[in-house]
This record gives sequence, structure tokens and C-alpha cells, in this order.
Amino acid sequence: MVGRINSLFHWRCSMKSSLLPFFLFLILVACDSGVKVETSCGDGFIDPGEQCDSSNLQLQTCASLGHYNVEGVLTCTAGCLYDVGDCGGKCGDGIVEDPEECDGLNLQGNNCITFGYTAGSLTCGAGCLLDLSGCTSQCGNGTRETGEACDDGNTDFDDGCDQHCAVEAGWSCDDNSPSVCVFSCGDDVVAGSESCDGTNFNGVTCLTEGFYGGEMVCTDICTIDDSACVAAGRCGDGTIQSTFAEDCDGDNLGGASCESLGYTSGALICDGACAFDTSACLSECGNGQLEVGEDCDDGNAGAGDGCDNCTVEGGWDCTAASPSVCTPSCGDGVILGDEECDGANLNGQTCNTRGFPGGSITCDGACRFDFSTCSRWTQVEVGDEHTCALTQAGALYCWGNGATGGLGDGTTNSRTLPNPVAGMTSGVIKVALGAYHTCAIKSGNTLWCWGYNSFGQLGVGDTTQRDSPVQLAGITAGDVACGVYHTCTVRTNGSVSCWGYNQQGMLGDGTTTQRTSPITIASFTGVSRVSLGIYHSCALKTNGTVWCWGNNGSGQLGDNSTTNRLTPVAVVTTSGLTTASHLGVGWNHSCAVKTDGSAWCWGYNNFGQLGINVTTTYNYPVAVNGLGAGTTVSIDGGDNATCAVKTDGSAWCWGANSDGQVGDGTTTMRTVPAAVSAPLNSGAGQIATGETHACALRTNGSVWCWGSNGWSMLGDGTATPRQVTPVPVVFP
Repeated sequence: MVGRINSLFHWRCSMKSSLLPFFLFLILVACDSGVKVETSCGDGFIDPGEQCDSSNLQLQTCASLGHYNVEGVLTCTAGCLYDVGDCGGKCGDGIVEDPEECDGLNLQGNNCITFGYTAGSLTCGAGCLLDLSGCTSQCGNGTRETGEACDDGNTDFDDGCDQHCAVEAGWSCDDNSPSVCVFSCGDDVVAGSESCDGTNFNGVTCLTEGFYGGEMVCTDICTIDDSACVAAGRCGDGTIQSTFAEDCDGDNLGGASCESLGYTSGALICDGACAFDTSACLSECGNGQLEVGEDCDDGNAGAGDGCDNCTVEGGWDCTAASPSVCTPSCGDGVILGDEECDGANLNGQTCNTRGFPGGSITCDGACRFDFSTCSRWTQVEVGDEHTCALTQAGALYCWGNGATGGLGDGTTNSRTLPNPVAGMTSGVIKVALGAYHTCAIKSGNTLWCWGYNSFGQLGVGDTTQRDSPVQLAGITAGDVACGVYHTCTVRTNGSVSCWGYNQQGMLGDGTTTQRTSPITIASFTGVSRVSLGIYHSCALKTNGTVWCWGNNGSGQLGDNSTTNRLTPVAVVTTSGLTTASHLGVGWNHSCAVKTDGSAWCWGYNNFGQLGINVTTTYNYPVAVNGLGAGTTVSIDGGDNATCAVKTDGSAWCWGANSDGQVGDGTTTMRTVPAAVSAPLNSGAGQIATGETHACALRTNGSVWCWGSNGWSMLGDGTATPRQVTPVPVVFP
């Protein structure tokens, strides 16, 4: 009815718009008339409940309604419903028709298991196709289910069927349940138990397997042929490949042992890298054998000698010898071992402290002191309790007991260090010391004396003590010597003059008269040197003969008697003393050196001062034992000791040694020559022997003294009672 009203309304409203109000009025009037509209199938209008009406199909077709026969003819039934008889079937009609797999709830008896799934819910989806999304599978259950390329009953990898039931590369699997998978040899994919496949060795080479070379081959059953590798060798094959730095191989040690490798004992092992394992080898530090693991072995395990517990100590170098020889590392500024100095480190030493009278000391490249720029002493002489030395510049210094003025500094003070003699700062050419007085020759051959003078031994015409030098008038001296209480000089004309005490005839003037002024020995010329004892005197002539006079109680005159002589007598030559070159007289004995380098002594010998290995007194010259033939240069006698210098520069002393005056480091009396300790074991040039101490001038210009030091006559700045080895004179 509503449709019809709409049609009518449409028709009526098609009138011109100018009549619209009028017609609206008529319609309202008409509607109010009470006309009733009813549904009528067949009137061509689609009423509610109608799909179609007569030929009015609402533009639908078999195809638009989803039927499969798109060529079929859609018609309208008498009940105004579509007649789809000619359209064929459609999805949703509950009937499964081609190409449908299902329709609605009609699954044709299928379920998830039908399609190889384990469980789940099978449904009919859009387009009447089966929806398997609700079905589930279980990989690894041994049943090959939909979606699984394989199922070998596990979810392991590398067995052909992986954890997702997919076939792995290099494998093939059958369709059985469970799947049976086999690797495919020849596809260049290493799979399963294949060691290789074609050219694919899975990263393995001869080298990665520990062989030293070679090329692997892959067989036709995908196994590796390593025969070429084996031929190249490897660690572990029992053969020592020295080319590849193998020490050993397995039990093959190549004849080596702990001992052959430098150890003391133990068991040598070959490790997994074919290298010697010496962990079970044993070394013994301190046995003097340099063994493996030791930096050094000097025969002890102690420190301070360069090798401490077989480890090289800092500042040292040790050789690889057995035993190791260790020396300090010179140049590191650290003084070790026998180094005297190191670089700028002079160990607090100067020229002055090393026996020189000033100058500058340096350290050489061997860490030894270089004294080349130090000032030099040129002579040293000793008395009973004082010592004097002369510098290269001609200056004279004295030290020790000054109570009798013997130091010549204008006082009676004693000195522990060298002290300049008044008026003797230059021009001095020689010095001589008696027990308590001193004399010196200056340039121009003038003679000067000072000190104790109770017997006129200064030769200045009186017995007054002098604390500073006084010149002896009218003397042109070539040599001078002082005894205990008398003095003699060799004039430049070769004659001899003496003065002082003369009770034993030691002035040689044929009398026993004391002289306070020089008196010349008559008819005695050709003399080059004089040397005096307590009560006797000796002279060396230019012809090599030795002459003596004065007291002869111990045979010290050497004339084969014990008779005192008031004038010079020749020392006998029958025993062998001929052509003497040097003379040195002690208090009661005398000694000389021959031109052939042999040493001879005679006189008093109770302390072995003759050096003949007995204490027998001889009144004629006897050869000194133990110095060696032709080796002696100079000799000097003291109270009861004697010292000499050999051609090799070594100093030797013998006789009394209670105060260490022999200088050998002991106080043992020596009846044969004993070597003076370092540094006088070499480099000695001149030696002087006193009552209980001795001094030596080294060829480098330094002075060293040893023995009694009660009056500081050693000059080391101390009053140490004695020094049994040489100490350097310290210059202030």
C-alpha cells in the first residue's frame, strides 16, 4: 500500500511546480478520505516479504545470487519468490557441489585426522572450502603430518629432519612415518657422518689437524683421506721434526736428559706441544755449575758478590761460565765490588785522600781512579817518629812528632797531616831524616838542617835545637844522610863531610871527637851516596865499592870483623858484593843492591833483618833470600827491619814486625822478604824504613805508610797506634 502511495505521489508530484501547493492540498484532502492500500503479489510492485514480483526481479540474476550456473535464468514464482531452479547450486545451501569441499556443517564426514593432523577442529570456511587452521600437528612424533616435509620421530638437528620437521640441507628423507633420512654424498654439503663432501672439508685442513703440511682428499664416500698430511708429519707421531722446532715427540727425547740440558738431575718429559718439559728437572744453586733456570752460579748462594741465590744482583754483570764470574756494571754511578769509583761517584775520594799532595781526581771507563791530574810527591823519608815528603814543585812537608823541632815549621807541635816546612815551599831537591832531626838540600846545592841538636848533628857550630831550617855555611851538597845523632853529606866534589856524635868513630875523621860543624874525611873521594845507622856510616863510591866506618860490634861494617873503624874501610867483596848500585843502612845492619839486581845485607840479625831465613849475625855481605835474582832496584834499612823495591814495582819487607812495619797485614817477624800489601804489591818506586814504621813513594806520585803511628807519623790524620797494611798519606 505504501508503495502504491509512493507511486501515486510520484506521479502527482510530477506536475508543474507552480501547482504544487494546490495539489498538496488535494492530496491531504484525499488522504483524509480513508482509502485502504493492500499487498498484492503480481502487481509488479515489490512488497514486504516479496523477493520479486512478476518480471520485477530487482535486477538480480543467478550469478548475483551466488549460484554456480551463471547462465541459468532466474524467474519469479507466483508467491513472489525467486525461482533458482535453473541457477544450479550455491555455497551455503548445505549441499556439497563441485567445486565445494564442504557446505555449512556438511563436512562430508571429514575431520582434522582425515587430513593427517593429530587433533583440532575442522570447519567449513568461506567459499565452502575446508578450514584446516583449527587442526594441529606434532613434529617429532614419527608421523608425517600435513605441513611436515619429514618426521623422523625426534626433533634433533643434523640427522636429516630438523626440529621443525623440515629436510636439512645435504639430506633426503622418504615419505614414511617415521621418515628415513640419508645424507647426500657428492652435493658439496657436509652432513651427518660425512667428514667432507666434494671440495667441502667443513673448514678442516692438514694444518688445523696439527699436521705440518699436505693436502686432504675427500673420498667418494665422503670420508677424509689424510695420508698426504701424515706424510708431512705432526707433533705426536713419535718422530722429532726439528724443522718444525720439535724438541721431542712422545717418548722420543732424542737422547736428551735433564743432565744434558744443564740440570743436576731429574726426569725430562716431552709435553703435548713436542717441547721439553723440565719441570721435573732439578738444579742446585751454589754448586758453581750454571744450570737451566739460573742466571748465574758463582759457587755460593750468598749476596753481595754479584750473584745472589743464582740471580744476578742489580748493578752487576755475570758471565755464563761455570762458575760465573761477576763484575760490577761500570758506568751506572753505583760503586760495587772492586770498583774504586763509578762515573761522577768518587766515593768521597780526592787526590788528597789518596796519597797525593792535591790536584783533581777523575774516574776512568774501567771504574778505576785516574790520578793523572793529581799533584805528585817525588821523595819520602822517615825518622824514628816523624816523616817528611817532597812535592814535584819542590815544596817540603813533614808530620809526626814535632817536640824537638824536627818538623821545621817554627814550632814544637806535632802534626797528624803533612805540614809545610818554613822556608821550604820551593826549590828543595832532597830530604834526609835522623831520629829527631831533619836536613834538606835546596837548589844551588845549599844544605839546611833543623830539629834536635844536643850532639851538634845540625852542623851549625852549636848544640842549640832549631825549630826551623838553618843553612850550613860553606857546604855545596850533592847528597845528605842523617843517623840517630850524626849527619853526613857528600859534597859535589865527591868528598864526604860529617858532624855530630862521634863516640864510636862514625864521623870517619880518625877520632872519636864530637863535632858541631862539618869535618871532611881525609883522602876519601869519588863518593856518590852516604847512608847512616845509629853509630856507623857507609858510603857508595862511583866505582861500585861500598865503604863503612864507626861501630862494628855486630859486623855492620862488613869488613869480615867486629872491630870499630875510625876511618872508612872497604866492605869485603870476597863473598860476592861487587859493583853495588844502591845503598841502605839500618840502625845496626847494612844492605846494598848490586848492579845485577841482587840484594845483600850484613851486621845485626836478631830479628831476621838480613833476610836470609836465619837470625845469625854476619860480618860480611850475604845474599838476601826470596827476592829473585836480578829483581831488586833499591833497598833501605830501619831499626831492626829492611825493605826493598823490585823491578816489577812490588815492595817487600822483612825483620822485626811488632808494630806492623813489614806491612804484610800481620805482626809476625819475617826472616825472609814478605810482600807488602796492596797497593804496594805494584807501582812502588822508592821506599824508606824507620824505627817502627815505613813509607813508600809509588810511581804515580802518591805516598803510603804503615807500621807504628803513635805520633801520627803515618800521616793519615789519625793517631791509630799502628797500621799493618799501607794507608795513604792524607794531604790537608
